[in-house]
Amino acid sequence: MNKDNYINESIKKLEIFSDSLSKIIRHPLILDENYNLTTDIKSNQNSLDYCELWTFIKYILIGWDENDPTISIEIDFISSNGLINELSEFLEELLCSSYIKNCAIKHEIKKFLCLLNCLESTIENINCNPNCKHLIGKLFCELVKIIIKLIDIIAKLIVLLIFCHNNSECNSNKNTVNSSFCHCLIHDLSKELSDLQKILDELGCLAIDFIKCSIKKCNFCKDDDCYNKKCTPEYRNPCDTQYDEHCNCYNKRY
Repeated sequence: MNKDNYINESIKKLEIFSDSLSKIIRHPLILDENYNLTTDIKSNQNSLDYCELWTFIKYILIGWDENDPTISIEIDFISSNGLINELSEFLEELLCSSYIKNCAIKHEIKKFLCLLNCLESTIENINCNPNCKHLIGKLFCELVKIIIKLIDIIAKLIVLLIFCHNNSECNSNKNTVNSSFCHCLIHDLSKELSDLQKILDELGCLAIDFIKCSIKKCNFCKDDDCYNKKCTPEYRNPCDTQYDEHCNCYNKRY
């Protein structure tokens, strides 16, 4: 394959990745035909709760085991390897090719690969807890931010492949129009990658917050009011035979 054909094929593949990312949000299991969240439609027997929906999206992004009988997923726009894995494999092939002469572009692709590896690891370690509803909302917010950011990064990478992949002047400090143009685009891509890093940091903190929330839900009640209120059957110690408004209360679980 000659250089022009390779670059054109690479651009087409990147466009497919971008389209696949947008399809995640528009998938029928997430949005119905009227663009309502399927999780909000109680009459829809095929609807998922929020944590099931997260697991479904998680499989799309990082893959699933086709031999696992408990997993049944039919998605026509991505394989069981997961979107992030397939994008990473493509970027590795792109780096190994001899058609990208611009070292600065290669450097940004390496950064993108590193961030994708971190993203995969972080997503894998997020365990959604349906009892932590305030965190679930944040989780889907971060997910949308990541998808949008990935689409933006891919779009900028496509532009760089079109205009700057073979521009040797971009590797120098020559004060030319082409050099200035490519440096500007590469700098913009670098900013997008820095933004993705910040979102990944937020996602990592969210993974820890889910762990803390899950532990908190298992802890005994720490509310002092539990011991001061008038005892009701749910608080009474069954070992006590006499009850009054100051009787001992159980440490009630959340």
